[in-house]
Amino acid sequence: MPADPDAPVRFYAAPPHGFIEAATLRTEGLADALPGPVSFVNTGTEHAVCFVEDAAATPVAEWGPRIRGDAAFAPEGANANVVEVEIPGSAEREARLNVRTFEKGVESETRACGTGALAAAVVAWRTGRVVAPPVAIEMPGGELRVGFRAAGGGAGDAGNASIEDLYLEGPAEATFQGTVEVRF
Repeated sequence: MPADPDAPVRFYAAPPHGFIEAATLRTEGLADALPGPVSFVNTGTEHAVCFVEDAAATPVAEWGPRIRGDAAFAPEGANANVVEVEIPGSAEREARLNVRTFEKGVESETRACGTGALAAAVVAWRTGRVVAPPVAIEMPGGELRVGFRAAGGGAGDAGNASIEDLYLEGPAEATFQGTVEVRF
């Protein structure tokens, strides 16, 4: 029987590492321009995460390059994510975040970023902004879902727990099909 073409695709990622709850920003005036601290985590690439009241109204084109290039994230730099907690979640209701990402390399805001969705969910959980996975992530390009299992650390001790079975889930569609001839 063929696979369901409408079923979401699940991708398992390596455990995140390098978590810093509040990075020390070095760009003059940047920390004062932001609504709060910037966290850091590597979810396959480097991500800076800043929580905001309204992601849609946040000046990502202005903040993104400044956060992305801050010396705190040298030498690689970091993708800059602004994250709004829409629903912190509960036993009865899934957590929900609105996320916008300024990506290094692209040097602009992108419609979606898988590692950015992972970073937003991980940092939101580690800092107590969401209760538990899974976490729905709304990005300009659509919705994704992030899940994981916490190991170690007790209740309220997310900063000391390790994250295992981290996954990203969402819709996928074929946009290209082709054949490549390889000669040896």
